[in-house]
Amino acid sequence: MSSIAEPARFNAQLNSKKRPFDGNRPAKRRKLQKPKPVKSGSNEDVLLADVQKLLAAQKLTDSSQIEETAVENKLPEPFTEIEIEINELSSTGDGLGLRNESPHIYVVPFTAPGDVVKAKVIRHFRVEGYSITDIVKVIKPLQLRDDSRIRCQ
Repeated sequence: MSSIAEPARFNAQLNSKKRPFDGNRPAKRRKLQKPKPVKSGSNEDVLLADVQKLLAAQKLTDSSQIEETAVENKLPEPFTEIEIEINELSSTGDGLGLRNESPHIYVVPFTAPGDVVKAKVIRHFRVEGYSITDIVKVIKPLQLRDDSRIRCQ
């Protein structure tokens, strides 16, 4: 009886929409994600306003000009470490810095204006003109920085 049931089950598998695994399935294609619109009043919205203000102070507000100079200066690859001088403090508490007089802004948390830091690039936002980074170490601290009050390692 099992010999009669086996071919019927096999035929049912062949006729079903789901095909049996043969070991050679093609890889699934990833869908490109569209950038989500920034919500008004969100952390990203406030940060974007601060970045645009710093770009305006540097006389670089045209987005096409930002994209062209970003391509010319070739932004560093993600997860590479770079040296950045912090120019301003954003409303979110992150340091905003420039590198090599380029029009691209780097957002570095836990820094203050005047610091020179080594930071790891996490993600680029080319159209907006800024990159998110993570601090690695402070190379040249601001004179007012007092690290003696830090008790954690």
